[in-house]
Parts: sequence; C-alpha cells; structure tokens
Amino acid sequence: MAPHADYCPPHGYKSQYKGEINFRGKHQNFFNSFDMSREDIRELRARYDGEIRYVDYEVYRLLSYLRRKNILRKTIIVITADHGEALAENRVVGHGHSLNTVIQVPLIVYLPWNDQKHRISNIVELIDVAPSILKQLNIKIPKSFKGINIFNINDSIDKEFGFSQIGKWVMIRDKNYIFKEKAKYFSLYDLIRDPFEFTNIIEDNNERTENFMVAYRSFINNRSELKVESREIDHETIMQLKSLGYIK
Repeated sequence: MAPHADYCPPHGYKSQYKGEINFRGKHQNFFNSFDMSREDIRELRARYDGEIRYVDYEVYRLLSYLRRKNILRKTIIVITADHGEALAENRVVGHGHSLNTVIQVPLIVYLPWNDQKHRISNIVELIDVAPSILKQLNIKIPKSFKGINIFNINDSIDKEFGFSQIGKWVMIRDKNYIFKEKAKYFSLYDLIRDPFEFTNIIEDNNERTENFMVAYRSFINNRSELKVESREIDHETIMQLKSLGYIK
C-alpha cells in the first residue's frame, strides 16, 4: 500500500522533518481538514518520497530474485498504479480529487525480448495495458476490450484524449490540457503553464473547448450503454475499505 496514506514509510526511509502531524492512521479527510504549515507539507512530501524509495527497493528485490532464478528473461514486468496523489499543491491531499496529479500514473513495461528503451509520448490509458500485453503474447484480444496496443507504434492509434472519472467528476486529458465536468460545470486548465490547475481558462478557448465537448459527449453516451451489476459487499471488504478511507 505504499506510497499511500497514512504516509508512514518503514524505518530507514523516514523523513528527518519533525512536523506537528501524527501521521499514523490518518487518511485523506484528515489532511484536507488540517491547517498544515509549510513544515507539515514538507514532511508530508518527504514521507511520500520515503515510501517511493521503499517501493523502489522492493521492486529491485523482486527483479533481483527473478534474475538469480534465470527467469527474468522470460518474464514481462508491468509497473503501474491505480491513482496518483495530491500533496497539497492545490490545497488538497490524497487521491479523491479531480486533479491531474491524481489521474496521472506511472507505467513502466519490461519486455524480455526487447532490449531497446523507448518512451511513448502518446496518450496512454490503463485500459490499454491488458490488450497490449495480450498482443505481445499472441493471445486474441476480446472484442469487449476498449484499449489499444501501445507497443506497435506503426499500428497503434495516437490517441487524442484520455478519459477518467472520480465520483461525479469526468476528466479528459490531451497532451497539454485537462477538461473537467461536474453537474454541468465545465472547466479547462493549461497543464504546461498551470500544472496544478489554479486558473480556469475555458472562457478564452472556445475552439479547444468544443473539441473537448465532442469527446465528452461521446464518453457520456458510451458510458450510458454499459451494464453494471450490483452485489452485496461482505463485512471484511467493508472494513478494508473503511481502513483505507474510501467509505465512512
């Protein structure tokens, strides 16, 4: 669960800062209601960095084990995440927020038969991971999959937009901008000039906004066609969700 609230890295990875917050057991709602000083924010970010270093070391241990067992060269490695984290850049903490720092996640893929390093600058979504791996393994991609193969650059489509949803917020990214909607309130931010999204520029960008609106309407229409099943959640799962701060 690291990096994740409650931002308490193991011994040896902890920050040297000594702020006023008792981090143990604290989650997103606590930090959003807490009037943090600059020292508190420095410690929050340092602790998060400590958790990243800890995870890096654990990944190193795993890869070292695979190498020692002579199976690394026949193993695909995928490192990614389900969300990023806001660390008080925009006055909020955690991952229940409609911010680019929350929806932008790492994606690192190791293909044992390809020694060349390549960085994809295209828009990539998490729905692209499964079909891309299946393609590498020559397994037929189910028709229900919405993602594309990101590895074959010649065959893949350079996506114009990436889509995300957190609660009632719908967010659409292109390479430089993020567009948002909640309860028919629309906003647009320039992520190059304004990476932490302080200034809504939607009124000054009619043509760009209309392009996003076309993508937004398509997303809403496709989403309405999905069939979602509901089921009861067992007590253990409920307690786990509560411990993570997802439900009260």
